[in-house]
Amino acid sequence: MRPSQLLAVAAATMLGCAGALRAQDLYSQAVPDSGTGLTISIKIRNLVPSTPLTISTSATTQYTVSAPTSVTSDASGYAAFVMRVTTSRVNCATEEFSLTLGSPTLPSGQLVRPYLLKCANSRVVSAWPEFIMLQGAFCSPVESASAMLQIERTVDLDGDGIYGDIISEGSSLGAFEQIDFPSEFSMDTNAQGTMGCLGGNPPGLFWPGSATRQCAFVADNRSVTGTCNFTTVMNFLQDSSFSASFNGQAALFMTASGSDIAYICRDTNNDGAITDSEINTFFDPDAQVASQNYSPDGVAVDRSATNRVYWISDKSGTTGPTANEGLWRLTDANGNDSIDAGEFVGTWVGATPTVTVEGISITPDELEGLHVDSTGAVLVNHTALGAIFRWADANADGVAQTGEVTNWLNYNTLASVLPTVSADFGGFPSWAVGTTYFGFNLIQSFRLPLSGDVFFVSPDGSTAPFGGMVFKCVDGNGDGDVNDAGEVVIWLDPSLAVGTPTWVSGMDVGGVDRDGNGVIFEDELFVYVATPQGPFPTCGFTSFTDLINWRYNDSEFDGTANEIGDSMPVSLHPTGAFNRGLEVLPGPSDGGFNWTFHQRSGQITSAAATCIGPSGDYVEMDFARSRIEEGMEGTPFATNRRYVVRTRGHLPSSGGAGLILGVTPIAVPFFPPCTVGVIPNPPVAIFPSIPDATGTADFPTPIPDVPGATIYMQAFSLQGTSIVLGETAQIVIN
Repeated sequence: MRPSQLLAVAAATMLGCAGALRAQDLYSQAVPDSGTGLTISIKIRNLVPSTPLTISTSATTQYTVSAPTSVTSDASGYAAFVMRVTTSRVNCATEEFSLTLGSPTLPSGQLVRPYLLKCANSRVVSAWPEFIMLQGAFCSPVESASAMLQIERTVDLDGDGIYGDIISEGSSLGAFEQIDFPSEFSMDTNAQGTMGCLGGNPPGLFWPGSATRQCAFVADNRSVTGTCNFTTVMNFLQDSSFSASFNGQAALFMTASGSDIAYICRDTNNDGAITDSEINTFFDPDAQVASQNYSPDGVAVDRSATNRVYWISDKSGTTGPTANEGLWRLTDANGNDSIDAGEFVGTWVGATPTVTVEGISITPDELEGLHVDSTGAVLVNHTALGAIFRWADANADGVAQTGEVTNWLNYNTLASVLPTVSADFGGFPSWAVGTTYFGFNLIQSFRLPLSGDVFFVSPDGSTAPFGGMVFKCVDGNGDGDVNDAGEVVIWLDPSLAVGTPTWVSGMDVGGVDRDGNGVIFEDELFVYVATPQGPFPTCGFTSFTDLINWRYNDSEFDGTANEIGDSMPVSLHPTGAFNRGLEVLPGPSDGGFNWTFHQRSGQITSAAATCIGPSGDYVEMDFARSRIEEGMEGTPFATNRRYVVRTRGHLPSSGGAGLILGVTPIAVPFFPPCTVGVIPNPPVAIFPSIPDATGTADFPTPIPDVPGATIYMQAFSLQGTSIVLGETAQIVIN
């Protein structure tokens, strides 16, 4: 194995460690510098009290990594320090290094956290891709299977490969309850237009998961509890697709069955967020073609063409004829971000000539899964037949014809109308007798420079016995299909992979050049899967559930992702949501959207506390609790007055707890051996409050309207006439 693979195995092994210390007890948050650097706060909890830890980092060729050589946990088993990563280069290749904490008291003698970074345009950034998630699919319209109507975006700021950085404070998920820091999770798109639910909650009101569960969410959201009338663009989101350069800039496409429209989303002002004014109609079939119920199920960018998107409809119902069901080609020839007359073609619909595959007439009335490969060939899943068809436009007229559409994968092993059935599916022992089709609506591929496209398919559901499985498909003999023996393998089997879920609601694949050699190999492909936990969402589903995102990688290059180290939970949704789609996209340095405002701002530890009071006080600022529960964004930025700082480590008998704020950091002796880390100028103080029974205190903290500034703060505790000074932190406002 490569060194990077060994690190991945070590990281995943830590996730399964039993005992007092878990991998989630080591968590980090990064804030980019104004120069070519990254400041990363490291905190460790649940250590044995007064444990000395050695700190070391592996060698790097492009970066300078600085950190203290040791740290000792306090009486509560807590320790913190700051690590800095800098480089003199403007651009540099991906490089991996590891942070190692060593102590005989640790379960394996050490705790390792890998980091994967690169530098681009004089910024040090994570080399892991970002991803977005659709939240907005409804069942019926009786009740909502989605808690929030929005598109969410996650970005790994510190390069440790763990996204979302969400705290679920009352979760029963055990080791998954702590996954990094909230500022890495943001809401890019949230239409605040016409109310979408009759009798539901108005936009801007956040509902926690339940009376017994506290959730730290990230933004103002529309929560849905009542009957829905499908009047907003977020209702019944079905699919999304990203282009790094559509008409010259990044664009996100989405389609919604609630409106039957394909939308284009732009960050036109480059502020890192998409507002309702930046969501525009890309294709309105009701206006352009005919008035009917289209029920679109997929949208996909054709990256082999210029400004081209494909879109599928599979339901006309009673409001119109079936002539327009099927696959459509949309080409923005004039570059105005809108499909006008003459720019759309009914590629394979009821009105086009009948398409015959292997002598059988195929109707395009049940096309759902949609994907365009690197050559421009379109793959669509026909749910009624249990087969994926491939269309390659041989005569370049945009219309599917007999001879252009082929049987790419026929996974229907019973009563198939197609003569050719996959040789592999007939031999898989896990398929139940009587299964006629599996609903492979999730189709993704990645083109490897040395070997062409590698495809991954998965059913978007939980129905046994194939729930949660992911299949890898490779056209080994180059005949245009994967029906031949050995061309389809069960790449991920939940019954074999440790902790793997059995429900898949979104999937995408990306390549990460972990060794920095400029070439993606198959063992550098990473499949991201979104999976709801708890009760599966169904029509009429009303309760909140968890959503965990997993990352899979065939690190041993043995053809599967079932071994320890191949799977890793990388993100946890705090309130739970029914994910309807997941899209991996590049970061801003590779053509993606800019960082959001709240992703560029955050609270980091400047210095751990330097003293323990006479009664054992050790005051830390808990950056795992940087936002409040009412739904207001809690990351510091200009004019925000709802930022909450939690301090912990106070004794319940403490006379009070407080914060002092300032804009000038000066470390001077103060009540030795304590050190004051802030001299307020002008003086600002958050008046003391009484800690609760757990020794914590919350402070709603006003953040001055000073974009570009850094606010310093220090926590303190009162013990009689003594002041115990605690941890110092910075609120970086970008």
